[in-house]
Amino acid sequence: AEDQIIQTLTDDVLIVKQFFEDKGMIPRSYIENEVNERIISQFDNSRSKFLAYLKSIGKTPDQYDVEIRDEMIVNFMRIKMTKSEVFVSPVKVEEFYTENKQHFFEEEAVHLRLIILAQLTDEAPELLEQTAEDIMRKLEDGIDFAELAKKHSQDSKKDKGGDWGWVERKSLIPELADTAFKLEAGTYADPIKLKNKIFILYAEDRRDEGYVPLEEVRDNIASMLVTDMAQEAEDRKLTRLRRDGYIRRFN
Repeated sequence: AEDQIIQTLTDDVLIVKQFFEDKGMIPRSYIENEVNERIISQFDNSRSKFLAYLKSIGKTPDQYDVEIRDEMIVNFMRIKMTKSEVFVSPVKVEEFYTENKQHFFEEEAVHLRLIILAQLTDEAPELLEQTAEDIMRKLEDGIDFAELAKKHSQDSKKDKGGDWGWVERKSLIPELADTAFKLEAGTYADPIKLKNKIFILYAEDRRDEGYVPLEEVRDNIASMLVTDMAQEAEDRKLTRLRRDGYIRRFN
């Protein structure tokens, strides 16, 4: 980590040097605006607090301005280094998908909603079953499952309408998995009683196992490749700056 920090600071020095060798210029107004923004956001818009901070770290306002200027230069130059690497051809995306297809395989899954009823310590089992029967009648009458889950479920997902998201078979105990994976999208199952709890399952949606279609992941792949190519472009240019520059470090 220390070596990486030193390398980053060294690269920043080389980048600033290259900027001025290329006759670059940051308008004074840009620096003043950035300093004023920081005084507002970091020092409650108090210049006295700002000056006291500079004094505590042993810097003058002019030195701070130079620091801000160099930060702006580095940000600008790093963007410029990668600006040319902004397009990934459809062919490259398709090649990546084909070569890494195993990463796009999805197990069979159900988008599951659950209503979980738990028996209280001093509660008769019959009351739990009566609540489950009442919920089933309301479902048959067309009451929304999520609404009933918010009202009756006794688990951490109740506020989300009992939404447990996409669940694979291996994530459920067999008694629940066998039922959940027989449900069609938009259907619910009869209550399942396990010990002192009753589970009512609803399949919001379901998917078969298989590979995610290329069109569904094309944009994600392209974005990832652009990021990789941009990093490679920056690395190449930094390597050239390191080779051509001269840096002396003092311990």
